[in-house]
Amino acid sequence: MLKRIMLLILAAGFCSGMTCRLMFPGGGDTGGGDDTSDEPTSLAQVSGELTITQEVGGSSAEVVLTMTKSGQAYRFEEDQRFLVDDEELSDSDRDGDYTATVDTGAEYLAELDDPVRGTYPTTLEPPADFQITSTATPSLQGFALEWSNPDTDLQVEIHLYQNGNPPVERVVGPYTDDGNRTLTLEQLADFGQGKDLFITVTKIRAGVLNGFRNGTYEARVSATQTAEPTF
Repeated sequence: MLKRIMLLILAAGFCSGMTCRLMFPGGGDTGGGDDTSDEPTSLAQVSGELTITQEVGGSSAEVVLTMTKSGQAYRFEEDQRFLVDDEELSDSDRDGDYTATVDTGAEYLAELDDPVRGTYPTTLEPPADFQITSTATPSLQGFALEWSNPDTDLQVEIHLYQNGNPPVERVVGPYTDDGNRTLTLEQLADFGQGKDLFITVTKIRAGVLNGFRNGTYEARVSATQTAEPTF
């Protein structure tokens, strides 16, 4: 203890008039600097959110992985990687999101490669294809929307969009997928006549993404119908 105090006194004398950063074995940086350890980060310390998005009848799916550590965006270190159906995701735009485009399939195999702990696979099953089955012209006073293949294990979002200056859009949900939803006058209040209304129903399957501290995924499948609403 006495030796440590003497070292501090001597260091203070040599550092007069400047900022000093003193490092001690097994301790921290007294100057408040970043951790300079060369030890690789275990992805067990990182949270990950994976989204796979596809259109009904489409041939490809868009994959996005977003990661955070201590509330900040995280980027892979050397030898860390993430693959979906053997396609490695990349951060080509260096915006913090890792992306790839893969062929659509009945299921997807996601793999997290962590050189500290190994490989963690997750099998994702997207919602089954479906169609919007409503045939009546939508009314801005409110209308019922119906679709096929309901599955109460899934969630549903409804996206409404109409071109304009500015364009108008609204997202309704998520709801349990029971095959129908009535859109109300209040939800349609900002839309108008004389322009097509784009109605997109998206089914969502959510689950746990293995290998991360907090890992989640969403597999999303969308169908769109266009109609000109009446008043």
